[in-house]
Amino acid sequence: LRQRITKRRDPQSARHVLKRDDDKAVRTALPRWLVPVFNNLRLKIKNSSRRSRTEAFLEWTAAHPEEVVSVQWAAADKAMRELFKHERALSRQVEGKGQYKRSAGELFKLLGSLP
Repeated sequence: LRQRITKRRDPQSARHVLKRDDDKAVRTALPRWLVPVFNNLRLKIKNSSRRSRTEAFLEWTAAHPEEVVSVQWAAADKAMRELFKHERALSRQVEGKGQYKRSAGELFKLLGSLP
């Protein structure tokens, strides 16, 4: 019984490795700006005897330009949220520890602006 289970698992794991390698091949063939779109749809894009997955994906992008833009906007929004989160964390570090010291010139300007 154990040998049968092992035999059944081997082809599945090999298929998984082949699928992952195939995804890599598609990603390297695509322009950088289309890779996030492919990552979003990679499970839906299938190859056939007449066309590769790259060709199938490029045909899909030509047929659905509004969805391509939608995925790209979502990726840009996510990146922007991450940048804001990182900026807030850095500003808390600087403000919280008192690491930022005003220079003598800055202090002089502040004193000069007082009435």
